[in-house]
Amino acid sequence: GHRDIVWHADFAPDGERVVTGSRDETVGVWEVPRGPSPSVMFTPLAGHGHIVWCVEVSSDGAHVVSAGGDGTARVWSLADLDAPPQVLGGHTAVIYQASFDAAGERVITASADGTARVYWVGEDRPPLVLADHTRPVERAVFSPDGEHALTASLDGTARLWTLTGAVSSRVLQHTEGVESVAFSPDGQLAATGSRDRTVGLWRVADGVRVHALRGHTREVFRVRFSPDSQRLASGSFDGTARVWELDALPRSRRYAVHDGIIRGLFETPGGAALTTADDGLARLTRLASARDPLRDRDGVIKTFAGATLATYPAALSPDGAWLLVGAADGRVRLYPFDDDARASPTQPSATAVMGAPLRTVAISPDGQLAAAADNDGRAHVWRLAELAAGRARPLAALPLPDRASGQVYTNALIFTRDGAELITVGHGGVNRSWSIEQILAGDRELAPAREEDGHARTIRGATLSPDGRLLASYSSDRTARVWNLETGAVQVLEGHVGEVTRLSFDGDGRRVVTASNDGTARVWILGEDASPVVLGDRLGETRDARFSPGGARVATATDAGLVQLWSAEGGDPITLPGHVGAVSELLFVDGGEHLLSAGEDGALRLWYVGAEDDDAAALARRLARRTTACLTAEQRARLLGERPELAAQRRDACARRHGRR
Repeated sequence: GHRDIVWHADFAPDGERVVTGSRDETVGVWEVPRGPSPSVMFTPLAGHGHIVWCVEVSSDGAHVVSAGGDGTARVWSLADLDAPPQVLGGHTAVIYQASFDAAGERVITASADGTARVYWVGEDRPPLVLADHTRPVERAVFSPDGEHALTASLDGTARLWTLTGAVSSRVLQHTEGVESVAFSPDGQLAATGSRDRTVGLWRVADGVRVHALRGHTREVFRVRFSPDSQRLASGSFDGTARVWELDALPRSRRYAVHDGIIRGLFETPGGAALTTADDGLARLTRLASARDPLRDRDGVIKTFAGATLATYPAALSPDGAWLLVGAADGRVRLYPFDDDARASPTQPSATAVMGAPLRTVAISPDGQLAAAADNDGRAHVWRLAELAAGRARPLAALPLPDRASGQVYTNALIFTRDGAELITVGHGGVNRSWSIEQILAGDRELAPAREEDGHARTIRGATLSPDGRLLASYSSDRTARVWNLETGAVQVLEGHVGEVTRLSFDGDGRRVVTASNDGTARVWILGEDASPVVLGDRLGETRDARFSPGGARVATATDAGLVQLWSAEGGDPITLPGHVGAVSELLFVDGGEHLLSAGEDGALRLWYVGAEDDDAAALARRLARRTTACLTAEQRARLLGERPELAAQRRDACARRHGRR
């Protein structure tokens, strides 16, 4: 036998031969006939000048390929072990892996020289070099139909290659090196295992990540699909292997909308999604139907252009006739608006120059006034009709803030529900209310009608309660403050250990949820001195938190690319991964049956989350009922609340019902 460590082994299809690769620089072929006392025969195949790291037998059993530390791969005939091998050269460093395609006609290799190469068995033709990686390539495999290949690299990416026609690749991005790749047997999905401790699940058709599977606590070094493509196994340096039930994972419809970070997300009266982003565009996206979130008859239907720099804030008039957009080029643009893709121009009908990048815009509840504020502290108010007619001179300019006090700019402009006041939410920790009557009268000595100045640091934003009685502001001072505009009373919400990044009310205005960069969201009951419900597993900064329309659920978004759906009463979440990079905005649509998320990857994702009266546990149960895959006993106990012994019994019953035992 071998004289040193055996690194790899593979069976021939007949099951009576085993091929091994060894540190003694040889390939071993073992004849292992069946029987009670088999007579084992060993034949060494020499030729490599270094460790043999990998061996694989072709599906027809005709050949074996070996990959060596000498930078070559060799194809040996199993029918004639004395025949010289086909030497596959060209690499300049160790080859970690070599694999056949399904027909046994090609070999793909992965090398420390940063390339993968495709060779033709028995043919003397130059290899196809796959050379887009910047660091060693750890693994390379063919798709079942041979039209694609996957490569895994320590440069933090896997690449999905198209091998037919002009060779091209799509980047499958991780945050650390990728150790392993695999195609599902049905050819629909690709899996990646990474040093960033995640398993990526990708759609082969377009390279879109459909899930990021989290749970391992150390590097993931192997991934493999089950023969029916319904399960994925992953092995990790944390000492565990995990089996993922793919049918039980939530799905989303992805819309590639922008080439930059999405900064604003709104639902239009016609049920479309309106987004603004760093690419200088506002776009209108028609969403899939509530019952069929994966249909392809939807997508971007209109682009509002004109800005030369990022578009951040936007506002729709109450009648849906006008879209007001502010941009980093210091201009406010007003567009006639219509949900119809064939109607209204995509260039602005009017533009007003502020002079510095815009921070926020607003339109009054009666649709008569427009307001905008910029980075230099200016806040202007126009009559909307005059602005639409091209008369860009403002009706009023609110007094510049006192820079010495630190009040440099305005982070939000909010018209009260009755339209009587305009509230400016300030960088210096002050909320100021301005009389609309004074503004309309052209008063040159404008002064705040009232102030609320309890925040110790920057106020990041604010929102009105549904009935307009309360103004809730959130701040870098780690608190939120709820200001009763009728009585002047203030409730302070304290408990976060990081800056508060977002706040929203529930439908009846009795609760608020706050998001924080401490990795949590908190649900507060207003008017009560009760401890909040804490939601969060600290998987990165929480960027947004929203109640479902009926208030039974809370959705949160993190900078780790995760959307999570919680019961507002607490417990474990349903995790909805898919975005690459931080998730910046959330919005419930279709009466709460869908959740829309927007990310720094420029994409929208539409998630079907079920009827509004379902809580997170009910959603988990429905997902379990809709799949023919079976949750593990551990998953049943955690997601469905079943006792361990009951969970095991029902897992076995499910397996028997679907023929999985």
